[in-house]
Amino acid sequence: MLQKICLGNVQNIGIITTFLTFGVKNSFIYPKGYYIFVTMEIAFKSSKLKKQLTNPKALMKAYGNMARNINQRLADLEAALSLQDMAYLPAARCHELSGPRKGQLSIKINANYRLIIKPDHDPCPLKEDGGMCWDRINKILVLRVEDYH
Repeated sequence: MLQKICLGNVQNIGIITTFLTFGVKNSFIYPKGYYIFVTMEIAFKSSKLKKQLTNPKALMKAYGNMARNINQRLADLEAALSLQDMAYLPAARCHELSGPRKGQLSIKINANYRLIIKPDHDPCPLKEDGGMCWDRINKILVLRVEDYH
């Protein structure tokens, strides 16, 4: 499981403004004016998939010229405080899937390929209309990289 903790000083307004824009819910204030922000927890469906996506050589071998884009999307997910942050990245085109893939999300890698993820919460946070509550999802499970078109 990948997780990062970011430390920001209250005196550095640029850092705090950036973090506060994307969600105060995952921040904790500590003495001496420091905030700690807990970012997205990322788990993988299998150890093989984890190795393929986190080891640079294995990533290049498995996905070739898509490796850079996959690495960028994983970095975006690592830096996010919640899934809602992915909505602010137009290139990622993160969206919920429907039909037999209901409960899964797709993140664009290139024209055809997508990173398929799902919330790793039990139960998944939902809105009143039945859709996923993206701002409360901070744990995801990476299922696969595929061309489902």
